[in-house]
Amino acid sequence: MPRAHMVDDRKVFYHGPDRVMVIGANPRLADGLALGAGPGVQVRDCGADFAHVSVQGPKSRALLQELAGDDLSNTALCYHDFRDGVAIAGIPLQISRLGFTGGLGCELFLPVARTPDLWRALTKAGQKHGLRSVRGSFRRTRGY
Repeated sequence: MPRAHMVDDRKVFYHGPDRVMVIGANPRLADGLALGAGPGVQVRDCGADFAHVSVQGPKSRALLQELAGDDLSNTALCYHDFRDGVAIAGIPLQISRLGFTGGLGCELFLPVARTPDLWRALTKAGQKHGLRSVRGSFRRTRGY
């Protein structure tokens, strides 16, 4: 009998000793974390409060840098790193340098209410970078 199994691909963002953000595809992730949480640990499901926008591909950094007030170079934001409070198109958000397509890319986490503003800015600036809206294509292109 197996002693462990894969639940989903989680991302863990360590903000400090009092705050850790865990993102995952499993809708019951918070329930599982709460079951294993020790004394004094509070687990709060904030999934409905934040949008997750992924900008992937070889021109993703150029597009985001054009809209950013912060340095997004590889030195400032290296692979598997993240920054909180970065402004993209004037919208404060968390950006992480994760390329789930196997290449250059970033994941943006922002309040749901600001998502339409970000989307408009990305699509407008993205025209000259060849931005395309694609859902699920990484699974086909990477063979997952």
